[in-house]
Amino acid sequence: AFFKKITSTAPEQKVNAVIMGRKTYESIPAKFRPLSDRINVLLSKDVNIRETLSLPESVLVASTFEEALTRLSGVEYSNILQHIFVIGGGTVYKEALESQHCNKVYLTEVYADIP
Repeated sequence: AFFKKITSTAPEQKVNAVIMGRKTYESIPAKFRPLSDRINVLLSKDVNIRETLSLPESVLVASTFEEALTRLSGVEYSNILQHIFVIGGGTVYKEALESQHCNKVYLTEVYADIP
């Protein structure tokens, strides 16, 4: 509930974006892909990823984190984009944290023993 609320909530006429790697995208149950009410950006170096995963046209594909940011800052999204969230995996988090554009981290701690 928190994840959906934080990544979906934007003022009227605005929308948030989520950037993720291929494994993260595939880990989302098919009935929830792409994530609704958000611009979904999939990072992959595979030039055939759109066909491989049968991605809808609404999903943006970029080969690097910087390319994703460049595409999201373009004229098509500049007037509607509110926030950009990086939602995984590890390599994407690393690129985002090392980027000069990262200015906030939402960290969730799970207090449970996971076998």
